[in-house]
Amino acid sequence: MHDSAAPHDLRDGLRAGAVAALLPLLVWAIHFGFCYAWLSVTCMPGVVGREIAGMPLTAVGLVALSVACVGILGWLLARAAIVLARTHTLVGMAGGLRFGAGALALVATLWATLPMFFVPACGG
Repeated sequence: MHDSAAPHDLRDGLRAGAVAALLPLLVWAIHFGFCYAWLSVTCMPGVVGREIAGMPLTAVGLVALSVACVGILGWLLARAAIVLARTHTLVGMAGGLRFGAGALALVATLWATLPMFFVPACGG
């Protein structure tokens, strides 16, 4: 009876590891998609030029989202580093995947954020 439960436990562990490895990439994808959607909405006639606390509405939303995503990704990356440091088995390999995905997503999020500081929003 114990042997039949082992494959099920392994599948659950692999499923949880896959979700943990894909979570940083999901955060990046949400950031990327929201940036384009936010720019589309805030550059519409009637909305363009609005400000919050003296900052353009476009910049406020993009900076707030980017700071939140970088914070979440940093936290996920730190958790993956802890798992990676504690294990040296197949779980450690999954920790390596989590760490790699977290690092990739963090770099991709920062890369997508950089143009916000150098390219004017809404064409001007």
